[in-house]
Amino acid sequence: MINWDEIPIKERKNVLRKLNKGKSREQKTDLLYNAYKGLECVCLTTGPSLLDYPEEEINKFCEGRVVVSIKTASLKFKNVTDICVTNYYNSYKFSNNEPFLILARQETPIWHNNWVNKNLVTEESYSNFFPFQPDILWGCDNTVGHSKSVCYANRWEDNELTKQKTNRILGPGVLNDLAIPVMVHLGVKKVYFLGWHGSRLNNQGKLDYAYKIENKHKPNLNAIKESLDCRILKSDTSKDECSLITESELDILEYFNKKQIEVSILSKNSEIDKKFKREQI
Repeated sequence: MINWDEIPIKERKNVLRKLNKGKSREQKTDLLYNAYKGLECVCLTTGPSLLDYPEEEINKFCEGRVVVSIKTASLKFKNVTDICVTNYYNSYKFSNNEPFLILARQETPIWHNNWVNKNLVTEESYSNFFPFQPDILWGCDNTVGHSKSVCYANRWEDNELTKQKTNRILGPGVLNDLAIPVMVHLGVKKVYFLGWHGSRLNNQGKLDYAYKIENKHKPNLNAIKESLDCRILKSDTSKDECSLITESELDILEYFNKKQIEVSILSKNSEIDKKFKREQI
């Protein structure tokens, strides 16, 4: 039994990586449980408000807190990120010696060949495989479509890592089907979000990202085409997946409240529902 309280916060990712060696996916999942119990967490996502503060201010704020970064946000904040979560879209070709854990899911159930839709991504960035093995790779139960997804069917508790150790239930969206259950599983007591915009589309049906403004840390693995109108991303509901994600925000808040996890939005310009508490760095 590990006494995580005896291990400095920023060393725990290294301890977890060592403990993971030779372990099964399910055993690795169990090792994450309560690894950051009672601590505060910063979740850095890739929306434009990730740029709301100077980088050094964010780095300072992250000291003494576990940092969970979404996809390329981990590149911008490489020095403070503890865990990067990603799926196969709009991701990047991480190395085998990143200074943080890589927790990922593929786009199909774990015992199926992974499949990425070539029509959605640029030709030069297309790949069905990560260049290196993540620290943990889960599958994705995409058989649920959108009608029985986490967001649409309010299945946050069903998708907890204590219950789903092999496949994540489709979110849709990596924040919903992976990052949120990971943070709950880690045992944190509070989550600060920076860069979260809830998949709100602009008038052209496109999502805005920090890397489009800053012009660096762009995805190079299955980068979504600039021309893609995300309103076409539908499964078995009349609504597109971005709309489903946006409409699930209050369910997320209720879920965090139920788990006794305080939630706060750090972004000055986030469009997340106003019922979420706002704070500033």
